[in-house]
Amino acid sequence: MSTESNVLVSAVPLGAVTQCRVVRSQIHGSRRAIAYDLHTDQQQNQQEQEQNQLQEQQQNQHVLRATRTPRTESIFSRYSYDICLARSSSVVGQVVSNATGTEFSIIQRSEKPEEEEEEEKGGSKWTEVCAIVYKPRDRKFGHRRGPRKMAVVIRAVDSSGKAADDCSAVPLAAKYHACVSSGHDTDAAGSIVALENKAPRWNARAMAYMLDFGGRVTMASSKNLQLISMDCDRYVVVQFGKTDRDVFTLDFRFPVSPVMAFGIAVSVMVRKNNALLFNLK
Repeated sequence: MSTESNVLVSAVPLGAVTQCRVVRSQIHGSRRAIAYDLHTDQQQNQQEQEQNQLQEQQQNQHVLRATRTPRTESIFSRYSYDICLARSSSVVGQVVSNATGTEFSIIQRSEKPEEEEEEEKGGSKWTEVCAIVYKPRDRKFGHRRGPRKMAVVIRAVDSSGKAADDCSAVPLAAKYHACVSSGHDTDAAGSIVALENKAPRWNARAMAYMLDFGGRVTMASSKNLQLISMDCDRYVVVQFGKTDRDVFTLDFRFPVSPVMAFGIAVSVMVRKNNALLFNLK
């Protein structure tokens, strides 16, 4: 794998926050085909930009693109998107749902050096790194649908971003369901980490659910969300929200990778939910 690919499939460094934008667009020449593009945020590291013009040129780069995978196994998956490098169109990940669209898996290329991959031509270069489980919504507000409920399961990593387990063949969603059935947030081996979306509060005046996005989100949308650690509800791992008709901000931090965060955003955008979620500035 190239250096760029390794960075994109590796966990964000501990203590750092990556700010990006996701742009939704129609593919030229097709009425229904939609592409999702990940750009680094123009406002990120503004002080460093003033000190280093080269770094300024590197900001606002088009990094990744997600497009729908050609249907080869349509009966097994409702949604399937390839995540490619924007420059080379090389596939570095894939977002695949189950047949009902209630669970998604994100698989990405291995982080092994190219020399090791060449030696292991017979082995798989792809690993499931994230599972997204959408739960039934709360409809306690009568005909109004409640806010989106979801859990994101990732492989546990140490402070350097190295996976804690040997990537077992058991799907991450299956591990998560087993943990929930046993009344635990994670498995006994500590090989997975579960995130959940932060519950918004209902605002009777605005007739909508409210979350504080710190000014990064400017439009109401059912797609606006914050994923938090179950151990600390103030540690927001992924934040996603709408700023324009087809533009969304995507902020994420350790222990997710750029490919993981982008895959989570793609899964949110291809699903539908009628509950509006306003932001607090």
